[in-house]
Amino acid sequence: MSYAETGQVNILVIDDDPDMLNFMAEVLIPEGYQVIGVSSAEKGLEQLPYQTFDIAFLDQKLPGMDGIVFGKYLLKNNPHMHIALVTGHSGPKLERMSREHHITYIEKPFKIEELLEVVDSYKAKIDAGQRHQKEVDATDYAPSFQPFFEHISDEYGLPEAPNRLQKLLFQHIRDLLGELSLSGRFTEEKRAMALSGLLAAQVFGMKLPRLKDGTTPWEAYDALMELHGKRKEFTQDEE
Repeated sequence: MSYAETGQVNILVIDDDPDMLNFMAEVLIPEGYQVIGVSSAEKGLEQLPYQTFDIAFLDQKLPGMDGIVFGKYLLKNNPHMHIALVTGHSGPKLERMSREHHITYIEKPFKIEELLEVVDSYKAKIDAGQRHQKEVDATDYAPSFQPFFEHISDEYGLPEAPNRLQKLLFQHIRDLLGELSLSGRFTEEKRAMALSGLLAAQVFGMKLPRLKDGTTPWEAYDALMELHGKRKEFTQDEE
């Protein structure tokens, strides 16, 4: 599972130099990261069916395949993975290719901080994305109709709807409000249907009957939204 799901960063390190593998593991593991080190791209591929990696540090000169080529393959099949090319074979062309493919470029010899910065940047990006998604999920439906509600029917100027249509719409809205009032029966689909019916009634200028408790269907809708922690649409709080 990924860092976004568990909070645990999983790192793949590929380098055919055992000393470099050991060094990078000694840097990353004490930071609390899960690290798997292998000596070739082929052995790295063998890990993929069993492990989800958030970050891969790849040496450029790998047996059988260059790191940049393997990095492009990983990104194609794992678009959320962050790839860092760690190489002693530096050059402007390789650096440019890395940048074009959104691969972090690190030259050997490197500072420990450069490795840790890759992980910190990845975590910050994922954390920011999750915060943004929570904000989007928490954003209530918009816009609020309250400021325009009284004038909707005037703006449309539609002829009065037949009594039969008004009765059918009222029955449907009443049934939906009843469903929304039941514990565990509230759904966004029912909410959207009730809201649509209430707006349709206002567009046609319908004078819907009051409910048994004496409230209008619009007032009952807002009371239910307040109960469920949603935004009211048709009424204002008394000051």
